[in-house]
Amino acid sequence: MKELTQAERTMMHLYRYRFFNMDAEKVAPYELTQDGIGEALGISRSYASLIVSRMDKEDLLRMGRMTVADDSGRNLRKIYLLSKKGEERCRTLIEGRDPDDILPRNINHCRTDCFDALGQADRDLLGALMLIDSPVHFRQLPGGRSIPLLPVDPNGLVSIRKKTRKLYIDRADAETLRRWHSIAADWCTDNGVGIDERILHLVESKRLREAAKLVMSNRYSIMDAPVPGTVDAIDRLSLSLGTDELTAVTAFAYLRLGMVARSRQVAERMRVADACLKGALMSEILLAEGRKGDALERALDVYCADVSTAMALGKCMAANGRHAEAVVYLRKARRCMTESGCLFRLDEALQWEAESYLSLGNVDLASHLMEAAYCSAKNPGLSEALRNRADVVASEDGVGLQGVHI
Repeated sequence: MKELTQAERTMMHLYRYRFFNMDAEKVAPYELTQDGIGEALGISRSYASLIVSRMDKEDLLRMGRMTVADDSGRNLRKIYLLSKKGEERCRTLIEGRDPDDILPRNINHCRTDCFDALGQADRDLLGALMLIDSPVHFRQLPGGRSIPLLPVDPNGLVSIRKKTRKLYIDRADAETLRRWHSIAADWCTDNGVGIDERILHLVESKRLREAAKLVMSNRYSIMDAPVPGTVDAIDRLSLSLGTDELTAVTAFAYLRLGMVARSRQVAERMRVADACLKGALMSEILLAEGRKGDALERALDVYCADVSTAMALGKCMAANGRHAEAVVYLRKARRCMTESGCLFRLDEALQWEAESYLSLGNVDLASHLMEAAYCSAKNPGLSEALRNRADVVASEDGVGLQGVHI
């Protein structure tokens, strides 16, 4: 059979829905919309629009407006079906064969038994793709476009719909999901996907030692800009392995996310052997809970002149209005950072120190420290907030340029 034109492929796609009755049904399949046609054929919506427009001029289509259920919910949309003329031309093209043999379906537009009939390697690869959140180009896959049932959009990206993902993920058993996550983890590693998604897949695939190594190698960037789903995965990991290092990362990340109660639950799992680190964390949790006096008392009890305890004590002193003492401990924290070569939380130490000097009336030093805090921040959102605060501190009357009275 000669190669089909896009219009002929569109007719064959719509021929599958020739028994759909617009007058009797209340909800139409998404596949009858321009978006659905484009997705099924791997062409853009604009190209699909051009094709259906040409087909309409040839009286090959009939149109209507119906409620369509898709990933965005239920909406009133225009749908397209073959006219009698279109069906007759399509039957001539098919010549008695099954349309699916001529125009194979993809995973978004087929029955589950089509997926089940695939070999395990193909099923596992498609399953892994359903779990990967990052964009995947078909050239990044073994076999490329030749993978059975693989849906590819006009940009060459794999386009598995949310509804399809949920269907197959929900019906997979625990061992199958573990295997899919393992394949997804390897794909993410091979293709330079960010650590957040790699950690999630490693944890879900039970490759816990690899996950722990990845977390600890990137713990500072994780705590600087925590992602809730990633932190939840690390929490499960720390429960499985029972290491205080992972537990501390999890507790601090939850604290940075503002999930104070969850941070407390995790921090309380730490052993007494890490009394200084645990105490520093608990004092900061108490501070976040608004218990300033209790936080200061805990910070004083556990102080051992390292980064975490000096930082905690400096913050607690400042929160309790003891700013002259606060700057001593915050400077100590910064010196320990410099000596260790690890500048994690330098921006935070500088910010608290700047605020203390501002309270002590040293505006010039406070301004310089706040500017340094802004320059050293790793989290884009925090960096912007510090920049705005630095502008306020540097202004003539401490309210920012927009608030200066003229």
